[in-house]
Amino acid sequence: MELHLVHESAANKAAVIAVLYEVGRHDDAFLRHLEPFIRRIADVRDREERVGLVNPWRARGSASVYYRYMGSLTAPPYTEGVIWTIVKRVRTVSKYQLELLREAVHDWKVNMSLPLHVPVPVVQTQTWLEPKAI
Repeated sequence: MELHLVHESAANKAAVIAVLYEVGRHDDAFLRHLEPFIRRIADVRDREERVGLVNPWRARGSASVYYRYMGSLTAPPYTEGVIWTIVKRVRTVSKYQLELLREAVHDWKVNMSLPLHVPVPVVQTQTWLEPKAI
């Protein structure tokens, strides 16, 4: 599973933190913190749920290595100039948390693995590895 935390500044600039998960026996602490909001999302369709201030670095756990590049949003309107930060360490999500997320996106009857979007030609993409950066 891949979690995208999309952040938008007051100047309408976007940044995404991507965290990769594999199913395991233990809950993820960051997702546990968000569970009340995830439950509320499951109760309503097509509406955003405000979670207040969330420190996005909590999503990385103890990982200190990440990759950063300029890209675009992966869903409409596919805005370009988005700063992507991908945490290198794969985290663990419990089956319970995975099911909770599936309910929140109303995806309990469908495989959550979606095909990738149509490839878009990449022009001058720079990627940085940031060890021990916070």
